[in-house]
Amino acid sequence: MTLNPEYCECPFCNTLTTHLNVMSYSLHNVESWSDGKVMDSNFNEYSNLLFTKCRNCNELFWYSETKKISDIELTRFRTTAEGNNAAQSFLAKHPDLLNATENIPVNSYPFDEHWFTMPDYFIRDLQKMLDNNSCNTLEKETYIRIKLWQHINDLVRFRKNTIFQHIKHSDGIKSLFNFSILKKERATQKHKKALYLSLSEMRINNLTRLCQIFEQNSSDIDNKRMLIELYRELKQFDKAQNCLKSIPSDNTFYLLFFSKTKLYLMQKSARVFKV
Repeated sequence: MTLNPEYCECPFCNTLTTHLNVMSYSLHNVESWSDGKVMDSNFNEYSNLLFTKCRNCNELFWYSETKKISDIELTRFRTTAEGNNAAQSFLAKHPDLLNATENIPVNSYPFDEHWFTMPDYFIRDLQKMLDNNSCNTLEKETYIRIKLWQHINDLVRFRKNTIFQHIKHSDGIKSLFNFSILKKERATQKHKKALYLSLSEMRINNLTRLCQIFEQNSSDIDNKRMLIELYRELKQFDKAQNCLKSIPSDNTFYLLFFSKTKLYLMQKSARVFKV
């Protein structure tokens, strides 16, 4: 993974933070899902978010809309005293950057203290981005709504906990310890399911709006693939079936997804699945 540190200013309170901008990375143990989510156990999906949250004032903002300077630009300015107008203006406001950057905290969002309540915490922030007019372009709205769709699905994405599925320890203490962990994990899964049900209205409204967005260009094969999944998860099985039938028979890029979707439509299932 290649990282390029950027020093960003919160547009609300002017607090400086370090953003580790992911320039490139490799995927290895990849899992693809019907809602378009791609997962890799070796890659933190939150490390390349396009937005963040200020730890000082708790406001959400887009990296593209904040004043910032990259570590590369800063190094160039230190050695040659040259830089574009934006970089010079930024350094004039934050001259201490020229001397040291190690004291500027990394803004690791979502914050560590919320990691064990991640689904509820992150989903609420995504909805807040939609409610506070932060998504001032269709591109931004689509990005946030897809994240919201996928993270609500995360609550029910896995039927079983594969880590604790097979407990074979014969030692009494180890068995008690593992049973305690398993009991806690079951309680977590129960909480996630209850949270998923409580977000039903938010989920349906979000999927409906995504349908409206992708229907604007339904001839595009990528949009059509998303529409098939959205209709199916909304239990609009006839719409999904008709959309699926309109796919050219020579299209092989989404062949596995289309094949599995046919089976789920036959079963009238709206559950997200692994492709």
